[in-house]
Amino acid sequence: MTLRGRVLQGTAMFREGYVERTIQQLRQTFARLLGKVDRAEAPALLDARLDDLYRDHLGLSRQVLGSLDAASQARLLRERAPIAVELLRGEQALLAAAGRTAEAAEAGERLTQLETVQRA
Repeated sequence: MTLRGRVLQGTAMFREGYVERTIQQLRQTFARLLGKVDRAEAPALLDARLDDLYRDHLGLSRQVLGSLDAASQARLLRERAPIAVELLRGEQALLAAAGRTAEAAEAGERLTQLETVQRA
């Protein structure tokens, strides 16, 4: 294998490791948030927490990502798409725990669409 090939392979392994670490961090974060979610919590506070997570881990707001179809999301995010999947899983769980069932169902639909595009 050439030096360039080894560098590219190392870069790909680094990205995979980064994605896996980020997903683990998100799972821990959502587990903590789920333990604290309160049905009486102001929806704006929960939305602000979710917006911060999307911005911190994807560099995009929930609104921007939500305005794109799943294929566009996958193209835009590329190797970060698994992080978006984990964010959507957590968002769905938090919204459901907060009693916001319609929004949780919408997040679940976006999750299913993104997972389907990712597998294709």
